[in-house]
Amino acid sequence: MPLPDYTSLYVTAGVEGWDVLINSLLDLLEAQKAVEYVEVELAMNGATETAAGIFPAKVNRLGVSFRVTELVTFSGGGATFDIGDHGAADPDMYAAAVAPALNTNGANVATADPRGWSLTAQDVVLTPDVGAFTAGKVKIRAYFTRETPPVAV
Repeated sequence: MPLPDYTSLYVTAGVEGWDVLINSLLDLLEAQKAVEYVEVELAMNGATETAAGIFPAKVNRLGVSFRVTELVTFSGGGATFDIGDHGAADPDMYAAAVAPALNTNGANVATADPRGWSLTAQDVVLTPDVGAFTAGKVKIRAYFTRETPPVAV
């Protein structure tokens, strides 16, 4: 993100301009730290795999990215999997029909608006299209922001 041009601020506002400049720069530095993420790698085995509590409580959920780090296999004829918002509520919110091949990845492939807020920690659940997972690994990264108080000067 390019920095705004504050060179004319002092000329037009005098000493008060420096206060505005300093506060604006502190806000900018604080904003650059605002987006956070939690990353987990799930070993795929069973009817579903859950990244339990990957979104902490009281954060603004932004979305999920993923990468298959080890070929995912299925029993029962499965061929793809979905990545959803804490289970049955929206089982493919973050990604639908993900290929199980090594290095398959995605970001910003949501099937619905993934943003939200919750009083409690939220899970991300991976579900095969058919059958169950038998092997493989998938790395999940959950992005969020949280409110922080203004910076003291």
